[in-house]
Amino acid sequence: MARRLMNREIDIQKSLEISQTLYYRVMLNISETVLDFIGVGSIITFLLVSLLQNPLTLNISLIVFSTTYVVISLKMSRYIYPFVKTFASKPSLIAKNFPFLIKLTYILSLILLNVIFLLSFYVHSLSILPAFLIGGYISFIGSQLISVIRFLKERTIEYFLVLSYIISGISIAISPFSTITILIPSLLALLYRLVRRA
Repeated sequence: MARRLMNREIDIQKSLEISQTLYYRVMLNISETVLDFIGVGSIITFLLVSLLQNPLTLNISLIVFSTTYVVISLKMSRYIYPFVKTFASKPSLIAKNFPFLIKLTYILSLILLNVIFLLSFYVHSLSILPAFLIGGYISFIGSQLISVIRFLKERTIEYFLVLSYIISGISIAISPFSTITILIPSLLALLYRLVRRA
């Protein structure tokens, strides 16, 4: 009886480890796709800003980019939730309400971004805040990938993904002062793909 319980405990532990590994693997794959999305978005934004020559173009493009990102992220979170639910060591409120919390976080962030954009019409100094917040968020994502790469024991080259996110975030944050920096994420996304294939 004791041996059967022990074997069952081992099986459960293995199942949790597999779920956690799959979770991190999915997260890494999603992060690579998102980097490509950021790269494409940065090229489109740069072209729009260059062609339209309107001070509002950058922030409007960033709002559209953020809205698209939220929609994509909400769809991708469906693939992540089963793993979170499985490898959560104890039934927790966060694990149980993970889908709702993710949706709430993204929606509130998007609302905040739009409110700041609208307020920038009255307080001009706020016009640089959307780029700063989006850039900071992207850099934050990059820093979180370090634990993912360490857990999966990936090649050292994968740390270039972390670096790409952090530099992309910084370049977006300073884009209101120098529009050309908005192209950096696209160059990094391309360079990352080339480095991985090498």
